[in-house]
Order: sequence, then structure tokens, then C-alpha cells
Amino acid sequence: MIGILFELAAAVAALAQAHGFNEPPPEAYVDPVDRQIARTRVGVPGRPVPCGREEIENGVKMVIGQPTDQCFRMLPAQRWRGLWRNDFEGSQFCPEPATTCGFDTPGDRIWLSFRPERRMDRKLYRVEFVGRRTMYKGAYGHMGASDHEIIVDRMIAVREVRGSQKR
Repeated sequence: MIGILFELAAAVAALAQAHGFNEPPPEAYVDPVDRQIARTRVGVPGRPVPCGREEIENGVKMVIGQPTDQCFRMLPAQRWRGLWRNDFEGSQFCPEPATTCGFDTPGDRIWLSFRPERRMDRKLYRVEFVGRRTMYKGAYGHMGASDHEIIVDRMIAVREVRGSQKR
């Protein structure tokens, strides 16, 4: 069973790299132990992967990830403006001067970490906020499909772009 899991993990990693999803470099990690694990690709007891901690819940061993801003080096907070696509399993932010925003929009894919009051409605919004972006390009957000992640510290404005098409 363990052999099958390793083969599956290797297949997922190969697929991710084929689509341009790359792991962050070792220097992206805050904790020196995580940097060591990223460099050597060898975990330590209780920490099998960077930013992953083993926990046992109801007799089942799990690996729990840390929040992005506790795991990765972040740039200082700054004011951002742009478009945000609010999808079911996606959160795509396109900084100004973007006029469209989707997974196929040119430029870096940026995952916006923001918990709105509304459900994921697949709409496009014009947003302004203060937030921190990951310092290094890597694999962030859902399934590691984004080049960067921005954590919203303070939302200033959110307005739906009228006539925006749902994907």
C-alpha cells in the first residue's frame, strides 16, 4: 500500500511540474528545519515535509500544514488594487491594470486568501485591499496551482464587475 502511495505522489508531482507548478525554493521557508527538509527532501521525526506536522487524531496519523504566512516568507503589507475571480476551488487575483482575470490570464497566477461573507459565486470583483504576498514564486493555493499567494489583512473595497461572465 505504501508503494502505491509513493507512486501516486510521484505521478502527481510530475503532472504538477509538467503544468508549471513548482515547489518554492528552500529559502522561501521561514523555519530553518523546513529549509533543510526542502533542500534535502528528507523529513525529520514528526515533520515529513516542509511546513507539515504529523498529528494523530482518532488513531489516524495525518500531516497538517501550517498557514501560509507562518510557513513562507512574505513581503511587507502593501495596498493592492485589481480584479478577483471568486471560484469554487479557485481564487485568482489579477493586479491593476488587468482588464480580465482567470486562470489563463497572462502573468503570475496569484491566489487571494480572503474569506468573504458570501459563497464562492464564480463572479468577478474589482477589489482594493492591504495584503502580504509570498516573497518567492512557488506552488500556492488550491492544489499548488498558483505562483504566489496574497493574504488579505484588510479589505478596503469589493465591487462586483457587472456583466462579468461566470466560467
